[in-house]
Amino acid sequence: MNDRLRVQLLGTGDPFAHGDRMQSCTLLESGGQRILIDCGATTLLALQRWNINPSSLDAVVVTHFHGDHAAGLPFLLLDTVIGTRDGADRPPRSRPLLIAGPEGIEEFVRSSMDLFRWGDAFVAAQEQGLVAYGTVRPYETFNAGAFQITGYPALHTPEALSLRVACGDRTVAFSGDTSWTDALLEASAGADLFICQAYSFAIPQKTVLSYQVVQEQRHRFSCRRLILTHIGAEMQQHLDEASEEVGHDGQEIFL
Repeated sequence: MNDRLRVQLLGTGDPFAHGDRMQSCTLLESGGQRILIDCGATTLLALQRWNINPSSLDAVVVTHFHGDHAAGLPFLLLDTVIGTRDGADRPPRSRPLLIAGPEGIEEFVRSSMDLFRWGDAFVAAQEQGLVAYGTVRPYETFNAGAFQITGYPALHTPEALSLRVACGDRTVAFSGDTSWTDALLEASAGADLFICQAYSFAIPQKTVLSYQVVQEQRHRFSCRRLILTHIGAEMQQHLDEASEEVGHDGQEIFL
């Protein structure tokens, strides 16, 4: 594939908006196809801020079901059904939106829509052929158009995954949320870019990574470039002490 892979970090923050950062969301674009990795609650705002039409998205893949990674899905699906009505100056969706994630992704979206009293929109999206669902499993590869997505086990919630996304000869890996596991080495092996969370700077964590742990394991990674994300309060206070690149909202990377 000759098309370059464009990566845009739409949300690099934690659940609490420390550093004025939006919640987890990354856009991958190549050959006219667009997918999101993770879909935090601020995703529609991020799409608006960087002039990305939600109807232009081909797929959304989430690493796990915590709100700062998946709470944007109900809003995105609502937008898919009715977001282009009432004077919105953009074309409606012309193909199904693929929503993929760990086992139980469709039920998660259904229950979230029911919780927000948008159950009718969930049904309408199904009936109008505006949505499809797919499951990403550990050590299996799932195809989303030009993107091949492989899951790796993560140590966070029971369903949580790290991801490796290949597009042509380019590869981007995502830690998602996880404490240390050697599966991160597999997911990011030889990747052109590894987007790795570093929630805290030195405060020990049970279910997520700290910068200190990433640094202790850094010599074991074989990725070509590593960018830190999911920046929490303590990490935000120590950015000038980080020797690794720290991502920021809106940042574009071309591979």
